[in-house]
Amino acid sequence: MANDTERRSQAAELAALPYAFVLVHDADGGAWTVTVLEFPGVISEGDAPHEALANGREALEQMIDFLLEQGRPIPEPFQTREFSGRTELRLNPETHRRAVMLAANEGVSLNRWLSAAVAAYGGLGPPPPQPPPAAAAKLRLVAEDPGSYEDDRPRR
Repeated sequence: MANDTERRSQAAELAALPYAFVLVHDADGGAWTVTVLEFPGVISEGDAPHEALANGREALEQMIDFLLEQGRPIPEPFQTREFSGRTELRLNPETHRRAVMLAANEGVSLNRWLSAAVAAYGGLGPPPPQPPPAAAAKLRLVAEDPGSYEDDRPRR
């Protein structure tokens, strides 16, 4: 970097990129806290949402300026990153078993069921179909101990 002014100008430009700001209101204290997901540790507060965001943007700019000064990489915003759509997911065995059973019950692949569940959790779609609680309990019971399943059909 040629000088501090150019570096600060570049930091300001980079801080204006679409970084992911998370704004949370503290009902007890009344303050608003903002964090930047791409920069763990960049945290700021304000008495109002716009103030917290402005303070957060300033804290982000200062962090970027520091990273530039140190010659360290600047994270790219999540909004502009390329994502392949592929990820490896490790589950505990019981969660894996349950997800496979629920997917099978809906007649979809485990991948499709998990994708729908993650999308729903992230607010990007409806939750994956699930059997009613009574059916889910039977599903678990039958898979764990077939001998303990009681048929609900009337006996003659």
